[in-house]
Amino acid sequence: MKKFIAMLLAALMLPLGALAVEISIPGRINTQTPVLPSYPDNPIIPGVSGTTGLPFEGVYVPILIVLDNAESAYPHWGVSQADIIYQAPNAGKGATKLLALFADNAPKLAGGVRSARAPFVDAASTFGAAFAYAGHTSEKLGSNVDVPTKLKAADMQNKKFNLLGNHFNSREKHHRAPHNLSCHVEEIKNSLIAKGVQFTQRPMLFSDTLPETGLSATQITVNYPMDDKGTPNPASLATYTYDAQNNYYVRSNSSGPYIDMDTNEVVPFANVIVQRVDFAWQSGYIHLKNFNGSGAADIFSGGKYISGSWVRNGKDARTVFVDEQGNEFELQRGKTFIVIADENTIVSYK
Repeated sequence: MKKFIAMLLAALMLPLGALAVEISIPGRINTQTPVLPSYPDNPIIPGVSGTTGLPFEGVYVPILIVLDNAESAYPHWGVSQADIIYQAPNAGKGATKLLALFADNAPKLAGGVRSARAPFVDAASTFGAAFAYAGHTSEKLGSNVDVPTKLKAADMQNKKFNLLGNHFNSREKHHRAPHNLSCHVEEIKNSLIAKGVQFTQRPMLFSDTLPETGLSATQITVNYPMDDKGTPNPASLATYTYDAQNNYYVRSNSSGPYIDMDTNEVVPFANVIVQRVDFAWQSGYIHLKNFNGSGAADIFSGGKYISGSWVRNGKDARTVFVDEQGNEFELQRGKTFIVIADENTIVSYK
């Protein structure tokens, strides 16, 4: 009896998070949310960023770059200035890369940059962004998965920057090849402005209050499936821990908390979204079957989990994230991390 009481007292002294039950979210592509056929664009608010909701003055020049998501590629640099970061499928099952969108700020250098895949072009087109990468898949693989065809279809011919073929890059000494390639983001931005390339801002919706609905979720785990040989990609497994005091999530994987090597500080994310998309393969490479349509979305914001959806009405439209009632979800102001996942991606929270 005394032993039982001692164990009970010890349990009561544990933080509430340690007693929380881990809840698995069913993997699904289709959604039951009553989404609308279309959603109007949100107004551009002078002095406010359309990608973070934070104060911003300047020219809207969004640039998406490809980052390696392998253990030996960490830590990245320049990423503390990114507005939105994606984790996207790369090739086989389990392999992913990160995509950093710079719109509010353009660092002088950011990396390490790696090669492009078809899904990355889809992500860039969501923001009408310029796209920087180091090589790409061949045109011989088929129109669904070859990057040149995807870039042409997205009308991004004057917004593409292959860092293996132009001067907007440098090799850094702090990482070994092939993880040491920097993208000169600021230089690309200045070049685009000088050439008069136009970008259409598609603001997201933001709120100054915490979400009132949803289930409490202070730690999230997202794990891509293993590859065909049963081997997991350690860097693709990540947790997101909510810091209630600062209202942001800290991302961690096998390399530790996600930091920017330039600042040696954690990169905070105000929102974490798992965007469920139907994956398909052609010639051994992945593509997204319904990225210009709709699907389920697991939204984590302000310490809450909202079972929502996403909608995109065509290749020239923005992606809209909606709540259980089908209303566009109001994000917390700050950076957003979006995981492009399918029904096999394991997501849980507690």
